[in-house]
Amino acid sequence: KPQAFFNLGLIYFSKNFFKKALTFLKKANEIDPGNRATLYLLGETYFNLKNYDKALECFLTVWHFEPDSEKNLYYIADIYQLKGNYELEAGIYKNILSRRKSYYAYFRLGIALNNLNDAKGEIDAYKNALMLAPDNTDIIFNLALAYYDDNQLDLSVEQFEKLIKNKTKPDEDALYYCAVIYAKRNNFFKAWQYYEILKNINIEKADELYSVLKKSE
Repeated sequence: KPQAFFNLGLIYFSKNFFKKALTFLKKANEIDPGNRATLYLLGETYFNLKNYDKALECFLTVWHFEPDSEKNLYYIADIYQLKGNYELEAGIYKNILSRRKSYYAYFRLGIALNNLNDAKGEIDAYKNALMLAPDNTDIIFNLALAYYDDNQLDLSVEQFEKLIKNKTKPDEDALYYCAVIYAKRNNFFKAWQYYEILKNINIEKADELYSVLKKSE
């Protein structure tokens, strides 16, 4: 009975005995090929064993039968990211977003587009994510960094300042980049102010900033 093998696989999977789980799940799949629950758990097992090709094969089969399963799609996107297939990864997030607006999907899309050197697309993705989760510090930081990389310094410092004023992470990086931006704009008084604040938080990062500011003057 395939359900018995599946249940044994599930038990071993829940205990993180992935090789043992794989033995029973493969047997369940042999008896009842195409069972979506088995294929999905088989994919998760292969994923945890870092056999990404086999995992992808399982998840893509599940996608054929259950195209709306976001959890399955995120696994596929994770594998594409690990394999460096950023265009395919971005395509998965766009597929998810075509069904439902999700700040997390927009955020992950932004990261994928960064790897594709698509600055405009990356910024748009983070802006859309921020509309859905306006207080998410990870989104704010990534948007600030995307503006910085695109040389939109006024917009960049605006986002970094949000992180500093709210006293939320990543404070240290926000202070660092704000100081660098102010130095680029020849506002060295403000730049050194941020250096003094950073010095009390992370002396190593402050020393790095000191070198940058000295070169800029």
